Amino acid sequence: MNPEEPRFSAARRTQVRSALVNEISQAQGKPRRHRKPLVLATAGALVFAATGSAYYIATKPVEDKREIRCYYNADLKASQFVISEDEGDPGYQLGPFMGTGVEPKPGESDQVEGGVALCSTYWNLGMMNPEGITDHLVPDDYPQPPPGKNSGKIHLDEYGQIYSPPEESGLGPGHYVPELTSCVVENTVAVIPGDKNVCARLQIPSLGN
Repeated sequence: MNPEEPRFSAARRTQVRSALVNEISQAQGKPRRHRKPLVLATAGALVFAATGSAYYIATKPVEDKREIRCYYNADLKASQFVISEDEGDPGYQLGPFMGTGVEPKPGESDQVEGGVALCSTYWNLGMMNPEGITDHLVPDDYPQPPPGKNSGKIHLDEYGQIYSPPEESGLGPGHYVPELTSCVVENTVAVIPGDKNVCARLQIPSLGN
């Protein structure tokens, strides 16, 4: 395994799924399964060498938008070991982004038109701040939802799958959403926390039409 490839504990995957199921259930008025986020490899900057110097394309379109990368920070390669607060869970290796998108049906090619909107949902649910790794982006006066408290009970959804409700997982609406910008990394939409100039600072293209 690539040492920078994201890895999540079983408990974390359960929490993520639970948060998404609850969000969609509230929005649509009935429970349903949500696609599991895709885990993708780490990214690198898109550069072209010419006359001894490196140049990056200012803007670049992406035709295939089925996969979206939601970056935790304005860093394309940051990888860290996250210490879990769950008893019996030693922690997990976290790469620079959470990979997500759609799983197209046979013969179809569903596209994600709003990468920023999709990643904003993950930030709002608290999924982009596992164990407080992006607390440095949250303003001091922002009222973040309180952390979850485990009741010790086992919760099962309508499919018989174990899940953690928002009040226990700490995942749910109301978390801080920073300014997000769509860039392009390895011909994939990369949504990065930062202003409209963040792509240029990282020397990667911003998403064009």
